[in-house]
Amino acid sequence: MSLNLRWVEDAERDRVAETRLRCYAAGTKDLDRYRDMIHNDGRPTTGDFLLAERDGEAIGTTTSLSMTIWVRGAALPCQGVAWVGTVRTARRQAGAGVASKLMIETVKRAREREQVVSALMPFRASFYEHFGYGVVENRVEWNVPLTLLPSGCSESMRFFTEADQQALVECRQRQTEQGQCDIETLPGVWPYVRKFSENNFEIVDRPDPKGPVRGWMRVEDQAKDAKRNVYVDDMVYDSMDALREQLKFLGGLRDQYSAAIITLPTDIPLNLLLRETQVPHRIVEHATPATKLYSRMQVRVLDHVRFFEKLNLPARSRGGATVAIRETEGHVARLKIEMEGGRAVARSSDASPDIECRDIEWAMLACGAVPATTLAKLGLITVNRPGVLEVLDELSVGPAPFCGEYF
Repeated sequence: MSLNLRWVEDAERDRVAETRLRCYAAGTKDLDRYRDMIHNDGRPTTGDFLLAERDGEAIGTTTSLSMTIWVRGAALPCQGVAWVGTVRTARRQAGAGVASKLMIETVKRAREREQVVSALMPFRASFYEHFGYGVVENRVEWNVPLTLLPSGCSESMRFFTEADQQALVECRQRQTEQGQCDIETLPGVWPYVRKFSENNFEIVDRPDPKGPVRGWMRVEDQAKDAKRNVYVDDMVYDSMDALREQLKFLGGLRDQYSAAIITLPTDIPLNLLLRETQVPHRIVEHATPATKLYSRMQVRVLDHVRFFEKLNLPARSRGGATVAIRETEGHVARLKIEMEGGRAVARSSDASPDIECRDIEWAMLACGAVPATTLAKLGLITVNRPGVLEVLDELSVGPAPFCGEYF
Protein backbone atom coordinates (compact mmCIF):
# COMPACT_ATOMS: atom_id res chain seq x y z
CA MET A 1 0.00 0.00 0.00
CA SER A 2 2.05 2.92 -1.30
CA LEU A 3 1.59 6.47 -0.09
CA ASN A 4 0.68 9.10 -2.67
CA LEU A 5 1.31 12.79 -1.98
CA ARG A 6 -0.54 15.29 -4.12
CA TRP A 7 -1.12 19.05 -4.17
CA VAL A 8 -4.84 19.47 -4.76
CA GLU A 9 -6.99 22.13 -6.42
CA ASP A 10 -9.48 24.44 -4.73
CA ALA A 11 -12.33 22.16 -5.78
CA GLU A 12 -11.15 19.63 -3.18
CA ARG A 13 -11.38 21.92 -0.17
CA ASP A 14 -14.16 19.78 1.30
CA ARG A 15 -11.92 16.71 1.09
CA VAL A 16 -9.14 18.61 2.85
CA ALA A 17 -11.62 19.79 5.50
CA GLU A 18 -12.72 16.21 6.19
CA THR A 19 -9.08 15.12 6.47
CA ARG A 20 -8.38 17.92 8.96
CA LEU A 21 -11.46 16.84 10.90
CA ARG A 22 -10.14 13.28 11.21
CA CYS A 23 -6.79 14.62 12.41
CA TYR A 24 -7.94 17.11 15.02
CA ALA A 25 -11.66 17.29 15.77
CA ALA A 26 -13.58 15.82 18.70
CA GLY A 27 -16.13 14.20 16.40
CA THR A 28 -18.04 14.33 13.13
CA LYS A 29 -20.34 16.97 14.62
CA ASP A 30 -17.59 19.49 13.80
CA LEU A 31 -17.53 18.80 10.05
CA ASP A 32 -19.66 21.80 9.09
CA ARG A 33 -17.39 24.06 11.13
CA TYR A 34 -14.26 22.68 9.46
CA ARG A 35 -15.82 23.18 6.04
CA ASP A 36 -16.83 26.69 7.00
CA MET A 37 -13.28 27.51 8.08
CA ILE A 38 -11.58 26.24 4.95
CA HIS A 39 -14.05 27.90 2.56
CA ASN A 40 -13.87 31.26 4.36
CA ASP A 41 -10.10 31.35 4.73
CA GLY A 42 -8.97 33.73 2.00
CA ARG A 43 -5.25 33.02 2.41
CA PRO A 44 -4.77 29.68 0.59
CA THR A 45 -4.76 29.56 -3.20
CA THR A 46 -4.71 26.76 -5.75
CA GLY A 47 -1.94 24.30 -5.01
CA ASP A 48 -1.57 25.20 -1.32
CA PHE A 49 -3.26 22.06 0.04
CA LEU A 50 -1.31 18.80 0.25
CA LEU A 51 -3.03 15.44 0.77
CA ALA A 52 -1.44 12.11 1.64
CA GLU A 53 -3.52 9.26 0.25
CA ARG A 54 -3.34 5.49 0.57
CA ASP A 55 -5.59 3.30 -1.56
CA GLY A 56 -7.59 6.39 -2.46
CA GLU A 57 -8.22 7.39 1.17
CA ALA A 58 -6.86 10.69 2.50
CA ILE A 59 -4.83 10.01 5.64
CA GLY A 60 -2.87 13.24 6.13
CA THR A 61 -2.60 16.86 5.07
CA THR A 62 -0.61 20.10 5.25
CA THR A 63 -1.19 23.63 3.96
CA SER A 64 1.56 25.80 2.44
CA LEU A 65 0.77 29.53 2.50
CA SER A 66 2.71 32.19 0.58
CA MET A 67 3.48 34.99 3.03
CA THR A 68 5.96 37.79 3.74
CA ILE A 69 8.12 37.92 6.87
CA TRP A 70 9.97 41.05 8.02
CA VAL A 71 13.48 40.47 9.38
CA ARG A 72 15.49 43.51 10.52
CA GLY A 73 13.57 45.82 8.22
CA ALA A 74 13.69 43.52 5.18
CA ALA A 75 10.67 41.83 3.57
CA LEU A 76 11.41 38.19 2.70
CA PRO A 77 9.24 35.63 0.85
CA CYS A 78 8.05 33.17 3.47
CA GLN A 79 6.21 29.87 3.52
CA GLY A 80 3.63 29.54 6.27
CA VAL A 81 3.10 25.87 7.14
CA ALA A 82 -0.28 25.11 8.68
CA TRP A 83 -2.64 22.23 9.47
CA VAL A 84 -0.01 19.47 9.52
CA GLY A 85 -1.76 16.28 10.52
CA THR A 86 -2.20 12.54 10.19
CA VAL A 87 -5.61 10.93 10.73
CA ARG A 88 -5.97 8.90 13.90
CA THR A 89 -5.98 5.54 12.10
CA ALA A 90 -2.68 6.18 10.27
CA ARG A 91 -0.32 7.18 13.09
CA ARG A 92 3.11 5.53 12.86
CA GLN A 93 4.30 2.67 15.06
CA ALA A 94 7.99 3.14 14.22
CA GLY A 95 10.18 5.03 11.77
CA ALA A 96 9.18 7.95 9.57
CA GLY A 97 5.43 8.32 9.45
CA VAL A 98 2.93 10.08 7.22
CA ALA A 99 3.50 13.48 8.87
CA SER A 100 7.25 13.25 8.24
CA LYS A 101 6.72 12.53 4.56
CA LEU A 102 4.23 15.39 4.37
CA MET A 103 6.75 17.79 5.90
CA ILE A 104 9.52 16.75 3.52
CA GLU A 105 7.20 17.46 0.59
CA THR A 106 6.05 20.73 2.14
CA VAL A 107 9.60 22.05 2.56
CA LYS A 108 10.27 21.01 -1.03
CA ARG A 109 7.29 23.15 -2.06
CA ALA A 110 8.83 26.20 -0.39
CA ARG A 111 12.08 25.69 -2.29
CA GLU A 112 10.17 25.35 -5.56
CA ARG A 113 8.49 28.69 -4.82
CA GLU A 114 11.88 30.24 -3.98
CA GLN A 115 10.73 31.20 -0.50
CA VAL A 116 13.63 32.32 1.69
CA VAL A 117 12.13 31.23 4.99
CA SER A 118 9.63 28.61 6.15
CA ALA A 119 7.68 29.28 9.36
CA LEU A 120 5.10 27.42 11.43
CA MET A 121 3.29 27.43 14.78
CA PRO A 122 4.06 23.95 16.17
CA PHE A 123 2.01 21.58 18.27
CA ARG A 124 5.28 19.86 19.24
CA ALA A 125 8.49 21.78 18.51
CA SER A 126 10.73 18.71 18.83
CA PHE A 127 8.97 17.06 15.87
CA TYR A 128 9.68 20.02 13.58
CA GLU A 129 13.31 20.15 14.66
CA HIS A 130 13.70 16.97 12.58
CA PHE A 131 13.10 19.22 9.56
CA GLY A 132 15.44 22.03 10.58
CA TYR A 133 13.04 24.40 12.36
CA GLY A 134 14.29 26.37 15.37
CA VAL A 135 12.19 28.24 17.93
CA VAL A 136 12.61 31.95 17.26
CA GLU A 137 9.64 33.49 19.07
CA ASN A 138 9.07 33.70 22.81
CA ARG A 139 6.01 35.46 24.19
CA VAL A 140 4.97 36.68 27.63
CA GLU A 141 1.39 36.41 28.81
CA TRP A 142 0.68 39.06 31.43
CA ASN A 143 -2.15 38.70 33.95
CA VAL A 144 -2.59 42.21 35.33
CA PRO A 145 -5.14 43.31 37.97
CA LEU A 146 -6.94 46.27 36.43
CA THR A 147 -6.25 48.40 39.50
CA LEU A 148 -2.57 48.38 38.48
CA LEU A 149 -3.07 49.66 34.95
CA PRO A 150 -2.42 53.31 34.05
CA SER A 151 -5.34 55.64 34.59
CA GLY A 152 -6.35 58.44 32.31
CA CYS A 153 -8.62 59.40 29.48
CA SER A 154 -8.82 57.11 26.47
CA GLU A 155 -11.37 59.07 24.43
CA SER A 156 -9.82 57.96 21.14
CA MET A 157 -10.82 54.33 21.81
CA ARG A 158 -14.14 53.20 20.35
CA PHE A 159 -15.83 50.22 18.73
CA PHE A 160 -14.48 49.30 15.30
CA THR A 161 -16.55 49.94 12.16
CA GLU A 162 -15.91 48.95 8.55
CA ALA A 163 -14.94 52.57 7.86
CA ASP A 164 -11.80 51.91 9.94
CA GLN A 165 -10.67 48.86 7.96
CA GLN A 166 -8.17 50.40 5.54
CA ALA A 167 -6.57 52.52 8.25
CA LEU A 168 -6.35 49.40 10.42
CA VAL A 169 -4.61 47.48 7.63
CA GLU A 170 -2.06 50.30 7.36
CA CYS A 171 -1.50 50.33 11.14
CA ARG A 172 -0.97 46.57 11.21
CA GLN A 173 1.54 46.90 8.34
CA ARG A 174 3.47 49.57 10.26
CA GLN A 175 3.63 47.28 13.26
CA THR A 176 4.86 44.40 11.09
CA GLU A 177 7.64 46.42 9.46
CA GLN A 178 8.82 47.85 12.79
CA GLY A 179 9.03 44.43 14.42
CA GLN A 180 11.21 41.37 14.03
CA CYS A 181 10.08 38.13 12.40
CA ASP A 182 6.55 39.47 12.12
CA ILE A 183 4.51 38.22 9.17
CA GLU A 184 2.25 40.42 7.08
CA THR A 185 -1.48 39.95 7.53
CA LEU A 186 -2.91 38.85 4.20
CA PRO A 187 -6.12 40.59 3.01
CA GLY A 188 -8.14 37.38 3.33
CA VAL A 189 -7.46 37.19 7.07
CA TRP A 190 -9.72 40.00 8.25
CA PRO A 191 -13.11 38.64 7.10
CA TYR A 192 -12.02 35.16 8.18
CA VAL A 193 -11.20 36.34 11.70
CA ARG A 194 -14.46 38.25 12.05
CA LYS A 195 -16.61 35.34 10.92
CA PHE A 196 -15.28 33.16 13.72
CA SER A 197 -15.01 35.84 16.41
CA GLU A 198 -18.57 36.12 17.63
CA ASN A 199 -17.33 36.08 21.25
CA ASN A 200 -15.17 39.18 20.74
CA PHE A 201 -15.51 42.94 20.53
CA GLU A 202 -13.15 44.95 18.32
CA ILE A 203 -11.83 48.20 19.77
CA VAL A 204 -9.97 50.74 17.64
CA ASP A 205 -7.80 53.71 18.63
CA ARG A 206 -8.44 56.42 16.01
CA PRO A 207 -8.50 60.00 17.34
CA ASP A 208 -9.50 61.44 13.96
CA PRO A 209 -12.18 59.49 12.02
CA LYS A 210 -10.33 60.37 8.82
CA GLY A 211 -6.83 59.99 10.24
CA PRO A 212 -4.60 57.00 10.93
CA VAL A 213 -5.46 54.16 13.27
CA ARG A 214 -2.94 54.00 16.12
CA GLY A 215 -4.08 50.69 17.60
CA TRP A 216 -6.70 47.95 17.60
CA MET A 217 -7.61 45.02 19.81
CA ARG A 218 -10.03 42.13 20.05
CA VAL A 219 -11.26 41.54 23.58
CA GLU A 220 -13.43 38.86 25.11
CA ASP A 221 -14.67 37.73 28.51
CA GLN A 222 -12.71 34.97 30.23
CA ALA A 223 -13.69 33.34 33.50
CA LYS A 224 -10.82 32.12 35.67
CA ASP A 225 -10.71 31.23 39.38
CA ALA A 226 -14.29 32.45 39.78
CA LYS A 227 -13.31 35.88 38.48
CA ARG A 228 -14.18 37.68 35.27
CA ASN A 229 -11.20 38.81 33.21
CA VAL A 230 -10.87 40.74 29.96
CA TYR A 231 -8.76 38.66 27.58
CA VAL A 232 -6.99 40.52 24.77
CA ASP A 233 -7.16 37.94 22.00
CA ASP A 234 -5.24 40.07 19.49
CA MET A 235 -3.75 43.54 19.50
CA VAL A 236 -2.15 45.97 17.07
CA TYR A 237 -0.23 49.13 18.01
CA ASP A 238 2.24 51.17 16.00
CA SER A 239 4.04 52.85 18.92
CA MET A 240 4.55 52.65 22.67
CA ASP A 241 2.20 55.62 23.04
CA ALA A 242 -0.50 53.59 21.31
CA LEU A 243 0.14 50.65 23.65
CA ARG A 244 -0.19 52.95 26.66
CA GLU A 245 -3.56 54.18 25.36
CA GLN A 246 -4.74 50.58 25.15
CA LEU A 247 -3.62 49.97 28.73
CA LYS A 248 -5.59 53.05 29.86
CA PHE A 249 -8.66 51.73 28.08
CA LEU A 250 -8.37 48.35 29.78
CA GLY A 251 -7.80 50.04 33.13
CA GLY A 252 -11.11 51.86 32.67
CA LEU A 253 -12.94 48.52 32.74
CA ARG A 254 -12.10 47.84 36.40
CA ASP A 255 -15.73 48.05 37.51
CA GLN A 256 -16.55 45.13 35.19
CA TYR A 257 -13.46 42.91 35.25
CA SER A 258 -10.86 41.73 37.73
CA ALA A 259 -7.80 41.52 35.48
CA ALA A 260 -6.57 41.91 31.92
CA ILE A 261 -4.70 39.14 30.12
CA ILE A 262 -2.30 40.51 27.49
CA THR A 263 0.45 38.85 25.44
CA LEU A 264 3.54 40.89 24.56
CA PRO A 265 7.09 40.41 23.25
CA THR A 266 9.79 39.50 25.76
CA ASP A 267 11.48 42.90 25.39
CA ILE A 268 8.52 44.93 26.66
CA PRO A 269 8.73 44.99 30.51
CA LEU A 270 5.06 45.79 31.08
CA ASN A 271 5.47 45.83 34.86
CA LEU A 272 7.40 49.10 34.58
CA LEU A 273 4.23 50.79 33.28
CA LEU A 274 2.10 49.54 36.19
CA ARG A 275 1.32 51.04 39.61
CA GLU A 276 3.01 48.02 41.16
CA THR A 277 6.20 47.10 39.32
CA GLN A 278 6.86 43.92 41.28
CA VAL A 279 6.45 40.50 39.71
CA PRO A 280 6.71 38.71 43.04
CA HIS A 281 9.22 36.02 43.93
CA ARG A 282 7.15 35.03 46.98
CA ILE A 283 3.56 35.00 48.21
CA VAL A 284 2.30 38.55 48.77
CA GLU A 285 -1.04 40.00 49.81
CA HIS A 286 -1.10 43.07 47.58
CA ALA A 287 -2.13 43.14 43.91
CA THR A 288 0.68 42.22 41.52
CA PRO A 289 1.00 41.13 37.89
CA ALA A 290 1.79 37.53 36.98
CA THR A 291 3.59 36.29 33.88
CA LYS A 292 3.86 33.12 31.83
CA LEU A 293 6.62 32.73 29.26
CA TYR A 294 5.96 30.46 26.29
CA SER A 295 7.36 29.85 22.83
CA ARG A 296 5.44 29.83 19.57
CA MET A 297 6.81 30.31 16.05
CA GLN A 298 9.54 28.14 14.58
CA VAL A 299 11.52 29.09 11.48
CA ARG A 300 13.84 27.42 9.02
CA VAL A 301 16.10 29.49 6.77
CA LEU A 302 16.00 27.92 3.29
CA ASP A 303 18.07 30.40 1.26
CA HIS A 304 20.97 31.64 3.36
CA VAL A 305 22.38 34.02 0.75
CA ARG A 306 19.10 35.82 -0.01
CA PHE A 307 18.27 35.98 3.69
CA PHE A 308 21.04 38.55 4.22
CA GLU A 309 20.59 40.64 1.06
CA LYS A 310 18.43 43.43 2.50
CA LEU A 311 18.86 43.25 6.27
CA ASN A 312 19.20 46.58 8.08
CA LEU A 313 21.74 46.07 10.85
CA PRO A 314 23.28 48.62 13.24
CA ALA A 315 25.53 51.07 11.39
CA ARG A 316 28.42 50.01 13.61
CA SER A 317 28.21 46.42 12.29
CA ARG A 318 31.54 45.46 10.81
CA GLY A 319 33.41 42.21 10.27
CA GLY A 320 33.04 38.79 8.76
CA ALA A 321 32.37 35.19 9.70
CA THR A 322 32.37 31.87 7.87
CA VAL A 323 29.58 29.59 9.00
CA ALA A 324 29.00 25.89 8.34
CA ILE A 325 25.34 24.90 8.69
CA ARG A 326 24.49 21.21 8.97
CA GLU A 327 21.22 20.87 7.08
CA THR A 328 18.62 18.28 8.03
CA GLU A 329 18.86 16.66 4.59
CA GLY A 330 22.48 15.68 5.30
CA HIS A 331 24.61 18.24 3.48
CA VAL A 332 26.55 21.19 4.91
CA ALA A 333 25.92 24.74 3.70
CA ARG A 334 28.99 26.97 4.03
CA LEU A 335 28.77 30.71 3.68
CA LYS A 336 30.88 33.76 4.29
CA ILE A 337 29.01 36.65 5.89
CA GLU A 338 30.48 40.15 5.73
CA MET A 339 28.99 43.17 7.53
CA GLU A 340 29.77 46.79 6.79
CA GLY A 341 27.86 50.00 7.58
CA GLY A 342 24.63 48.30 8.56
CA ARG A 343 24.46 45.97 5.57
CA ALA A 344 25.37 42.30 5.24
CA VAL A 345 26.40 40.19 2.27
CA ALA A 346 26.51 36.39 2.28
CA ARG A 347 27.98 34.10 -0.33
CA SER A 348 28.92 30.44 -0.60
CA SER A 349 32.41 29.64 0.63
CA ASP A 350 34.83 26.72 0.87
CA ALA A 351 36.84 28.34 3.66
CA SER A 352 37.27 26.67 7.04
CA PRO A 353 34.30 27.61 9.23
CA ASP A 354 34.56 29.95 12.19
CA ILE A 355 31.23 28.66 13.49
CA GLU A 356 29.53 25.28 13.00
CA CYS A 357 25.91 24.58 13.88
CA ARG A 358 22.74 22.77 12.93
CA ASP A 359 20.07 24.48 10.87
CA ILE A 360 17.96 24.57 14.05
CA GLU A 361 20.38 26.80 15.98
CA TRP A 362 21.17 28.76 12.83
CA ALA A 363 17.53 29.84 12.57
CA MET A 364 17.65 31.13 16.16
CA LEU A 365 20.92 32.97 15.54
CA ALA A 366 20.04 34.45 12.14
CA CYS A 367 16.62 35.64 13.30
CA GLY A 368 18.08 37.31 16.39
CA ALA A 369 16.23 35.10 18.86
CA VAL A 370 19.41 34.04 20.68
CA PRO A 371 22.79 35.81 20.37
CA ALA A 372 25.69 33.77 19.03
CA THR A 373 27.56 34.36 22.30
CA THR A 374 24.72 32.78 24.28
CA LEU A 375 24.47 29.79 21.95
CA ALA A 376 28.21 29.29 22.39
CA LYS A 377 27.93 29.43 26.20
CA LEU A 378 25.19 26.80 26.05
CA GLY A 379 27.37 24.57 23.90
CA LEU A 380 24.84 24.60 21.07
CA ILE A 381 27.27 25.80 18.40
CA THR A 382 30.91 24.92 17.74
CA VAL A 383 33.21 27.94 17.83
CA ASN A 384 36.53 27.67 16.00
CA ARG A 385 37.30 31.40 16.11
CA PRO A 386 35.80 33.11 19.19
CA GLY A 387 36.33 36.61 17.81
CA VAL A 388 33.49 36.23 15.30
CA LEU A 389 30.84 35.83 18.00
CA GLU A 390 30.63 39.60 18.48
CA VAL A 391 30.14 40.02 14.74
CA LEU A 392 27.24 37.57 14.64
CA ASP A 393 25.74 39.06 17.83
CA GLU A 394 24.80 42.09 15.70
CA LEU A 395 21.96 39.98 14.29
CA SER A 396 20.32 40.09 17.74
CA VAL A 397 20.37 43.89 18.06
CA GLY A 398 16.83 45.27 17.79
CA PRO A 399 13.31 44.15 18.67
CA ALA A 400 12.82 40.60 19.93
CA PRO A 401 11.12 38.27 17.44
CA PHE A 402 7.33 38.42 17.80
CA CYS A 403 4.69 37.45 15.25
CA GLY A 404 1.25 39.05 15.30
CA GLU A 405 -0.07 36.74 12.59
CA TYR A 406 -1.31 33.23 13.36
CA PHE A 407 -1.63 30.45 10.81
